[in-house]
Amino acid sequence: MTKLLLYLLVLCLFALCAYVLRKKLKKRAFGFFVSLCILGLIAIIFYEINLKNKDKKYDKLLLAFSNSQELKCQDISVHKDKFNYDFGTKSFILKDKNIKMLVISIKDCVLKDE
Repeated sequence: MTKLLLYLLVLCLFALCAYVLRKKLKKRAFGFFVSLCILGLIAIIFYEINLKNKDKKYDKLLLAFSNSQELKCQDISVHKDKFNYDFGTKSFILKDKNIKMLVISIKDCVLKDE
């Protein structure tokens, strides 16, 4: 919600700038400025949709991991008995301290069933 308000604020600032500078910009530059704002808005929408889809995928993987299902990450089998999940880095960290530290990002993982 905060991102949406921030995006709307930036869009309002651009619109305000365009309104204030409409006589100085001439028609051609004004059209370019408005087109640039619209393209920026479209880019923001696509970025947010892509981010939401990734978050859904990660949530699905994390739910499976929390329910003791096995994940396949970079040819390594990841399950709750041997790995912990770190929310800050969105990665799985090996529990065994005798082995060299192993950190695997969740973006490299898929469900074992798939």
